[in-house]
Amino acid sequence: MADFITELPEAHALDKEWTPDHWWSLHVDGASRSSGSGVGLLLKAPTGEQLEQSIRLDFPASNNEAEYEAILSGLDLAITLNASKIKIHSYSQLVVGQILKEYEAKDERIAKYLLKVQESLSQLREWVIEKVSRGENLQADALAGIAASFPVKESTMLPVYFQATPTITESHVCNVSPKEFNWAIDIRAYLQTGALPEDPKGASLAPTTRKRHVPLLSI
Repeated sequence: MADFITELPEAHALDKEWTPDHWWSLHVDGASRSSGSGVGLLLKAPTGEQLEQSIRLDFPASNNEAEYEAILSGLDLAITLNASKIKIHSYSQLVVGQILKEYEAKDERIAKYLLKVQESLSQLREWVIEKVSRGENLQADALAGIAASFPVKESTMLPVYFQATPTITESHVCNVSPKEFNWAIDIRAYLQTGALPEDPKGASLAPTTRKRHVPLLSI
């Protein structure tokens, strides 16, 4: 939770931009795999900010238990940020049904989780929980999958990169003769050593280029 507040330095300013009548949105998901268990949550503030979290569970947990852990973590965060009206979205029909008292929690551990969730919900002025399709819960599902798949013990930064084209795509090469390529050689020489081209026309461009300091990474 401290990480959330640190990542949202304007959290206290939210009080000026929203009122208790505004709804927060909480998407949650839990995952239990052979590699471990984890939860993912996406909390959306009335002002549009989105807070995401992947939490690795360092203890054995079933899918339903992980789902309850996700709801509890999300509610804890929302209450800390002074949310009073929350719409909870979960993919688990069983967990949603138990919270709405449509299904009975017969398992002892699940019954304890249900009681804990009810205690958290009692701190809210109003709440709604609904079962959504997996397609409507993709972000929370992905966050839970990340937490369950990586056996990390400490906080870690996981950058996500985008690849625009397949690796097997053929690159388009522009063929030029050595003579036509002299301009690139001159530029490289100037950046590396400051040497000016022998051609007066090329050298005349040097004062303009000299005004900009371009860091040479690799050529």
